[in-house]
Amino acid sequence: MREKAIILVTACVIIIVVIFFVFFGFRTPNQQTTKDPYYAAYYNEFNKTPKLTYTYYFSPPVSMYHALLIALTTGGWNATSLKNRTIYVELDYRAFFNSSSGTGDDLLYPVTHSVVNWSPQQINSTTTYRYVWAIAVIAEQTGGGPIYYVDAATAELVCTAGMIPPLLG
Repeated sequence: MREKAIILVTACVIIIVVIFFVFFGFRTPNQQTTKDPYYAAYYNEFNKTPKLTYTYYFSPPVSMYHALLIALTTGGWNATSLKNRTIYVELDYRAFFNSSSGTGDDLLYPVTHSVVNWSPQQINSTTTYRYVWAIAVIAEQTGGGPIYYVDAATAELVCTAGMIPPLLG
């Protein structure tokens, strides 16, 4: 009888340990569950849930909420002006061009996993490759609106594209 009790207690302890590690030990935080100080600041200021292209289980040095605050504050947005607009967010790797013939950017690929080095890479005097948070503020009726690019390593607002049809979502 005593052996059955020991086996039962051991089995219960193993179950408790497994449950603990599944829910607490191996859980990878995402943008919504981290203790990002910019999360509360963003919702206090704008009270608008962004639509993510992907679910991010990692964060570059500049969090999504930090990038949202930079883009929307710089763009002069507030909770009232965001009414009837949707905010789309995507983490991208983009090439930015700046030469005497003009400026522009190209999407190289959306980023769906963490990378080793988030820093911008200057290729030549005219081209820089950057990981950026692409933040589109799209009017629900017209489908147009500005897109902001915030560098995911430096928090620099790289450029703004105005009144472009939504590229995200």
